[in-house]
Amino acid sequence: MCAVIGVIFTGLLYFGAYLFGEKLGALAERQDSGRCEAEGQGLVYDRIHRTVADGQFVLTHSEGSVAGVRHSYAELWHLSDGVLTEMWDAVTEVPADAEALHDHGIF
Repeated sequence: MCAVIGVIFTGLLYFGAYLFGEKLGALAERQDSGRCEAEGQGLVYDRIHRTVADGQFVLTHSEGSVAGVRHSYAELWHLSDGVLTEMWDAVTEVPADAEALHDHGIF
């Protein structure tokens, strides 16, 4: 499992293990239990389901895959004077629709 990290990357304060679809590799902290399963493979975005903006914040809810496994992405973007300054994310694995505990779906 990847640990959440906070780094300054070309002026962007970022919290997460991925930046613009690419893993931060050497900068990503590792938990004692092991390495990231998606080592060397970035996030793949298939669809943005929701985008909500309020003031300087934008929230996106997307789906895609990590290493071929279906995932959900919730990302909160902070803009200052029209410039992206911070980003937080939550990336979770999503079971196949047939294996879901209910019929409502995550998206």
